[in-house]
Amino acid sequence: MDEGWDARAARCRAGLAPLGPFLGAWAGAGAADGEALSGTLTLRAALGDSFVIQEERLFRADGSEAHAELVVYRWDDEAGALRAVQHFAPAWVEHAVVTAPAPGELRWDLGPLGPRVVLRLPAPDALRVEVWHPRGDALLSALEYTRA
Repeated sequence: MDEGWDARAARCRAGLAPLGPFLGAWAGAGAADGEALSGTLTLRAALGDSFVIQEERLFRADGSEAHAELVVYRWDDEAGALRAVQHFAPAWVEHAVVTAPAPGELRWDLGPLGPRVVLRLPAPDALRVEVWHPRGDALLSALEYTRA
């Protein structure tokens, strides 16, 4: 029996709850592939709080853009899983299941040949974003953000 849109919306909001502490605007710096970068990151609820949109832009020391991405998080009600759809230039899309292994931590793997992305809140106003090699033995990038 169909429970209706209100019940589905409530489950979607509950499924997105692990993202709550990450919402907001962030600014920071770090490195990717040995290159020093600065960046901005925002996460915001959208469409009746049934999705979370993440936008990240990374810049080189000369101000040129090194990376831009848009991630849409959604609760997959049928599968009972939090999912991320990552869009980044130039015109690339990845799909991942997101897990929350501990409070203030999100992980998503992009398959056996893709990297692992880890978002971690070491403190309420600090966010660390890491990208790990698929084998998990090498950190490819790490950026430290603070609330903007």
